[in-house]
This record gives sequence, C-alpha cells and structure tokens, in this order.
Amino acid sequence: MIDEVHSDRLVKVKFIAAERFKKTEQKEETYTGGILVDEDGFTVRTAILEHRVPCLGFALKEKYHLNINKERLEEINFLYCRYGI
Repeated sequence: MIDEVHSDRLVKVKFIAAERFKKTEQKEETYTGGILVDEDGFTVRTAILEHRVPCLGFALKEKYHLNINKERLEEINFLYCRYGI
C-alpha cells in the first residue's frame, strides 16, 4: 500500500507483486492533523516541508506503555521486599 500525501487528503493505492504491480485499489481519505499511521503501539505523523523539491518530514511516536519484567523483579526480590509477598 502506498500513501500519497496532499495538504488536504491521502491517496492510498495498492499494488500487488504477483500481478506485475498492477494498481488494484485506490481510495482517498481526508488528511487532517498530520497523522499518517495510528496503530496500537505507535503513531506516525508527517508534514509537507517547504524545500525546493517535494519533501515530507516524519515523526514516529511510541504510545505510552509499561514494560515490566516480572521475572527480573523476582530475581532481585523486589516483590517480596516491597509487598511482603
């Protein structure tokens, strides 16, 4: 899937290798707020930059999450010391 970024819309086009990269789908979506991708774990924003040639800038932002290694906490007896478990 390829996304073509315009100031007011995204043009999304799908090409399939097995079909010699023939264009198989095309749709347009409203483009607001600069969000190109919004997944569970991350967001990708883009902006059209003012250069001599067409250019995009990208920002990848990881969404807030906790990554707790319970086994490591048990190894250092953190759970036992802190909570008396």
